[in-house]
Formats: sequence, C-alpha cells, structure tokens
Amino acid sequence: MKRLTLVAVAVGLCVSVLSAGSASAAGPSNAQLAKKLTALQKTVATQAKTITTLRNEIAANFVGDACIEASTGDMFQWTWIYTNKGSSFPYFPSTTTAPPIPDNDACKAIGVTRSTPTDQTPPSLGVFSAIIKWLIG
Repeated sequence: MKRLTLVAVAVGLCVSVLSAGSASAAGPSNAQLAKKLTALQKTVATQAKTITTLRNEIAANFVGDACIEASTGDMFQWTWIYTNKGSSFPYFPSTTTAPPIPDNDACKAIGVTRSTPTDQTPPSLGVFSAIIKWLIG
C-alpha cells in the first residue's frame, strides 16, 4: 500500500510539474501578440508602398523604352531620307517623308516631342536630349 501511495504521489508530482511547464510554454500573452501584430501590420504597409513605387517605376521604364525605340527608328528613317536627297543613287525608294513609328503616345506621356522625318531638315538629336532630361530629371 505504501508503494502504491508513493507511486501515486510521484505520478501526481510529475503531472503537476509537467502541467506547470506546459502552461508557461503555452505561448505569448495577448499583449505580446498585439505588439507582434502591430509590427507586422506596419511591415506590410511599408512593403505595400514599396511594391506600388516599384510598379510605377517599371511602368515608367516601359514608357521610356518605347519612346527611345521609336525615336531611334525615326532617326534611322530620317537619316536615310535625308541621305537620299543628295544622292543620285538613292538607298531606298524615293520618298520625302516617313511616317513616325507608332509609340502609343509613350513620348507624349513623358513630355517628349518627336519630329517627323523629312528630306527638308537634317536629322536632329533633340529628341534624345529630351529623353535624357526625362531620365535624369
């Protein structure tokens, strides 16, 4: 009987020690959780702003790239049209103007004015100066 009582006391002691240990390991308090939640909400808000900024920068980059590419195409056309003007053997079929390459108003969106290539004026790098000002401005 003494052994049974001793075993029962030992088991009871083990159960109370284990339950006390598990109670303290149950997790953080509500105040700690509230602090963590607030910190996470601030982090999420900051990251959302960063994502929005990056999306806007990427969109601006695509618009700028479209303007640069279209302006480069214009410059090639303009160079050949102007070169043909003084040549007895034109490099391309005779033409005095070329339609600007469509840019879906990309240059307009960044405030850059493109010129129509003609044989009346030599090619101008002004459009590229405007693009560079947009890039670094």
